Amino acid sequence: MIRFSSMGDIILTAPVITALRQTYPELTIDYLVHERFQTLVRHFDPPPDRVIPFPASVKTTRLPAYARELAEAGYDLVIDLHDSLRSKLLRRFFPGAQLRIYRKPRLKRWLLFNLWINRYPPDFSVVREYLHYAGLDLPAAEHRPRLSLSNADVQKATRRYGLNPGYLVCIPFLTTCGNNLSDNIIGDSTGDLNDCLLLLFKFESYGWSLKLAR
Repeated sequence: MIRFSSMGDIILTAPVITALRQTYPELTIDYLVHERFQTLVRHFDPPPDRVIPFPASVKTTRLPAYARELAEAGYDLVIDLHDSLRSKLLRRFFPGAQLRIYRKPRLKRWLLFNLWINRYPPDFSVVREYLHYAGLDLPAAEHRPRLSLSNADVQKATRRYGLNPGYLVCIPFLTTCGNNLSDNIIGDSTGDLNDCLLLLFKFESYGWSLKLAR
């Protein structure tokens, strides 16, 4: 499976892993993601079998050689949930694999971001789109992405930011999206916790910044 970035979009691919596990229990799942997001994918619940970090050092001229190395694994199925120029180039080196490709609503996105014209349906769901183009089905109740955090992860994070352990809620907050993201909220209990902690990921010019709020 391929999704290089960004953080919010990667999180919303987690239900595709869940659906793959349910549909093909014996399937081995590899996830190709930009190296800076590899830890995030490792926290999916359930996680892929292997996370392949895509190095930032691999430029366009080196993509063919990199793709040939990937193709040596002999993949039967390639699910491209990014459909970028980079992923399109990589797909060319998997001629024997079945391809399932996410078709981005580029025109609707352009209209929304540039002219503030929203052509998305009221019930639009990125998760549902990912599942559709991946050729998978999943009950609506399981469309919420799930992340797994160990008690050690929670303790490390709370010590780092000087906070008391609490009930963790991760919200991929997309400031440029005009759609209702309430269905994409992720919540997961981490034990006997008393407080409520919100982790808000806000998109900025050079990546994602972590904001903390009670």
